[in-house]
Amino acid sequence: MDVQLLGAGARAVSLREGLQWSERLSKETSSVLDAYTARLADLQLAVAPVTQRTQALQAARTNIRKARERAEEVLGHVDTARQVEAKILAGPQHDFGGFLRALQRLEAAIAFLSQHRSLATAEAALGSATALRGDALRLALEDFTATLRAHASGAASAVAAPGSESAASSPSRGRDTPLAGSDAGIEGEGEALPGAAAARLRSLAEAMLRNSEPACFKVYCEVRRGVAERAVADLVTAAPAGEDPARVPWPALEARIQAWILALRRLVRAAVAEHRAAAAVWPAPHDEAAFSEVIARPLAAAAQAGALIVAARRAPEKVFGLLDMQEHLEAAAGPLSRVLAGTACARMLGDMVALAAALRAEARATLGEFEATIARDAPRGPPPDGTVHPLAAYTLSFLKRMFGYEAAVETLFGAPADEAAALAALRAGGAAARRTGGAGGEAGEREAVRAAVCHILEVLLANLTAKARVYKDRALAALFLMNNVHYMVRAVEGSEALRIVGAPWLEAHRDLVEQAGEQYQALAWGPLQALLAEPPGGRAMDKAGVKARWRDVNAALGVLHESQSAWTIPDAALRANMKDALLDDVLPLYEVFVEQYSAAPGSKEKYVKYTPAELRAAVQSDLFEMRDDARALHAAASLKRRTSAA
Repeated sequence: MDVQLLGAGARAVSLREGLQWSERLSKETSSVLDAYTARLADLQLAVAPVTQRTQALQAARTNIRKARERAEEVLGHVDTARQVEAKILAGPQHDFGGFLRALQRLEAAIAFLSQHRSLATAEAALGSATALRGDALRLALEDFTATLRAHASGAASAVAAPGSESAASSPSRGRDTPLAGSDAGIEGEGEALPGAAAARLRSLAEAMLRNSEPACFKVYCEVRRGVAERAVADLVTAAPAGEDPARVPWPALEARIQAWILALRRLVRAAVAEHRAAAAVWPAPHDEAAFSEVIARPLAAAAQAGALIVAARRAPEKVFGLLDMQEHLEAAAGPLSRVLAGTACARMLGDMVALAAALRAEARATLGEFEATIARDAPRGPPPDGTVHPLAAYTLSFLKRMFGYEAAVETLFGAPADEAAALAALRAGGAAARRTGGAGGEAGEREAVRAAVCHILEVLLANLTAKARVYKDRALAALFLMNNVHYMVRAVEGSEALRIVGAPWLEAHRDLVEQAGEQYQALAWGPLQALLAEPPGGRAMDKAGVKARWRDVNAALGVLHESQSAWTIPDAALRANMKDALLDDVLPLYEVFVEQYSAAPGSKEKYVKYTPAELRAAVQSDLFEMRDDARALHAAASLKRRTSAA
């Protein structure tokens, strides 16, 4: 216990001594720091004058540097015209990038000198720089114009897609002629300006616009407008001065329609290409203004040419051209609306919509004129062989070709509400929705198509009936009606679009064919059948009576063979059926007659002109065969009459 107390006391004494030593050390350190602080204060007082002089020298040096820089800037701007004169006068052809950089330096010098006219040399230097800038802008404009013209010669061909001329230069044939109406097909891949040329033109245009040089915009519009107009100038056929549209003959009008279609296709390609070119050359808003200036006149020319076609005379075939124009116009609506939207030419979409409405109205009126043409076709001069009349062939061919157009049903038979919707879609840049399936569609539209087709066929049948009355031989008249009504039935059966007339119509007209055939057979062969069926009586079997009966029968057979060999049934199946019917009705009677009247002595050798086998062969080989000479003669005469009427 005592030992522990002694150890604790020793540690306490040691701790007290350490604290005392630490206190002494702190006091000594504090006194040293105070001494250093006093010395630093003295040093600061001694250095202060030197610091003040140094700061003054530094401020003076900064002012001198700024003054020198200012002087160099002034001298640089004053001397800029002399420094860049050689580079600028060499023109952009020598060093395009160097020319533009020199022009930018000159612009900066003019801006600086304009703000510092108070300087002694500023006015003279400004005059020199301004004059040199005028030379630079003149050279830039010359290069701008030369570059534009260098790429204008081949630009018109660039907007014409390969094959577009062949697609539109021949008369359209409904679905047989492919309509390149898709955006890809009609827009093509034409490029108005190559990338390098467009970049060069843009640099020059930006430089001239910065310097308020408006001539470049005017030059661009003139050159590019000329390119766009050349692309369609030889295709949009303007009417000669003073020409009466109602007197334009159909061949000339057809050529104008095909030229207009090709012009429209080229114009769309030109519009798309020029829109790209304007965007590549000009910054906004100059790009839209330049494009509008370039494309406005060609668009107006196309719309005017279309209106002249609409106003031309109503030949029946014109409806095909109008439908063709309608389909191509709707195909062009999409790409045109995309490039014209937001430009000054956007209003021209309204002109195109108005043209589409006029095309619809004129197409319907032309179809009505076609019906009237059928009704007015003169009844004189029917085919001498009783074959199918060219009017029947023309009418059915016309209808089948008409329904081959995708636009036919909606354009010619659509309800007013559908027409309004189609025109609204066209205004919005989309083609009208078409109803696939030939002449199908909604119930109301189908009924309109059915009624129209039935009416046209009724008018045709009435005209053919009137033509049949012209024949002096009633049997030939019946054969003529049989051929033509059968042709109508076969044409309707073979066309998906025309079958819309319905089964009752077909059945009724098949009955007409049968009735006409029976009438022909009764009128032409009835007298012979009666003669053959007449029973012998009294003196009929004596020599004189036998001779008289053979004379009458042979004469009738000779007349029938001569006439029926000149008559025609063009349809092979109908011809075979008619021959079979004649052989079934006539040959048994003739065989009985020959058997009865050949019993008299010498009668077979003297009076039998045709054996039953020869009669069969004559019917099968000679009757109703097509005679090209008679048909060609009648076709030529009919064509002459139709041409004179047109």
